[in-house]
Amino acid sequence: MNQDFFENIKEAFTRQSLIYDKHESGHDTIKFMRDSVRHHVMNFLKKGDKILELNAGTGSDAGYFAKKGFKVFAIDISGGMVSRLKEKIITNNLSNEITVQQCSFTELNKINSSSFDYIFSNLGGLNCISDLREVTKFFPRLLKKNGKVTLVIMPHICPWEIALLLLGNYKTALRRLKRNGTISHIEGKYFKTFYYTPKEVMNGLGINFKKLKL
Repeated sequence: MNQDFFENIKEAFTRQSLIYDKHESGHDTIKFMRDSVRHHVMNFLKKGDKILELNAGTGSDAGYFAKKGFKVFAIDISGGMVSRLKEKIITNNLSNEITVQQCSFTELNKINSSSFDYIFSNLGGLNCISDLREVTKFFPRLLKKNGKVTLVIMPHICPWEIALLLLGNYKTALRRLKRNGTISHIEGKYFKTFYYTPKEVMNGLGINFKKLKL
């Protein structure tokens, strides 16, 4: 993907970083989603595990897991998000628990830290890439043997968006079904986002969907 694409994403989320926490604090759906994902991840973490968090944002999840006793290496492409996260680390005295690095999830080769027990990405950050393999190709080097991965990726089908067909809002209702991505607008910046089927996610992780036993 070209540099302009990522520059727009960086600028969009840097602008949003100033209001992100306030917006999320008043959004019950996001809170429910975060709580559900955290509960899922906690089922697999063991004492002393080290987590690599992709697109960590302002550090809502990094802070949560750090306070639970885990070491977190948090990355984000946005300078603004990274700045807010660093402020939280200082405020909450978590400098021994959280390490921060500004970089894209397509630049995981820049991470010099030791292997991780868990790789984690929440709330659709990976929907900002057209080919998940540009991210997951780094996982074998970064993930310990028997390590685990949780990637929260938004799907093609969103029931409350599809329901907008009843109101004649075809553009929003069908936007996720575009094969070459759909345009997102955040804080005056435009960039493409991409939605995945379960099979496409499996392919991105190098898993043979046909041979998978469910």
